[in-house]
Amino acid sequence: MASQFYFYFNTGDAYASFSKPVPDRKWNDVFVWPKSGKLKDASIPVDAMLVFIPEDVQVDKETGSKYVIDENGKRIEDEEIKTKFQLWLKERKSDEYLKNMIISYNETRKSGQDSKLIEDQIKTHFHDSLLKSGIDEERASDIVRAIFELGEFYTELPKTGHIVKSTKHSGQIIDPAERILRLSNAIWKRPRDSISSKEYWTALFDSKPNIKPKHIIYYNGDPKEAVFDFLKQNKIEASVKYDQDEGDRFLGFDKNRVTNLKEDDRANPDLAYLINIANKVIDEHFV
Repeated sequence: MASQFYFYFNTGDAYASFSKPVPDRKWNDVFVWPKSGKLKDASIPVDAMLVFIPEDVQVDKETGSKYVIDENGKRIEDEEIKTKFQLWLKERKSDEYLKNMIISYNETRKSGQDSKLIEDQIKTHFHDSLLKSGIDEERASDIVRAIFELGEFYTELPKTGHIVKSTKHSGQIIDPAERILRLSNAIWKRPRDSISSKEYWTALFDSKPNIKPKHIIYYNGDPKEAVFDFLKQNKIEASVKYDQDEGDRFLGFDKNRVTNLKEDDRANPDLAYLINIANKVIDEHFV
């Protein structure tokens, strides 16, 4: 489908291809723009897509949001989770079981052996200790994923006693607790009067069937893993073949490919129209 639009691979040139799997799961986006050059034609029908919706995530029964939202539509920070997590981090400094596992993990990696078993044990230990500290199941899982995404505790804990490093952003120091809570989105307050996301969306689609997508997949756990599991179960990943021929990389639609987002006008449809509107607003209100 993307090949029929003007398209841009966010993978870098080496992996820019419709027929070659991208090894880095993070940067596999493909941007598309309408060939008409008009933003009004930019939409892709949702019925042409697979819509993944979390099944058991608890959401506000009125808004459908997993977070508490104020009158301005902004999320509210959860002071209670901050206190609990700060205490959990402090306890890890004297967690001898964790320290021993990390030593074993580092030694296993140096020897070239498979370290997945120890890694899974560390994840389980993090998760269970978070639950014992009073952090709910969903946020405990999100926090563990964030800790492993940062991947700093293998070196930081033995040296400094911290799970992750402090960092600077806009001149301000961000401590380890805030880094993890923000990356995992665990910092945001959750609704008390909640229902499962599947319940919310099922009720909404029943009341408004005209907005219901044709292809809905409810999942649990990590969204990336849910997508990859779907590909494997339906043998989509296994069916991918790659021909080194340059033309086959883009299915014969090389001319539709955008390689420079800043300089290619096709990546900026209606730019002149938007600039004209901005100038009119400036003239009307500020000149």
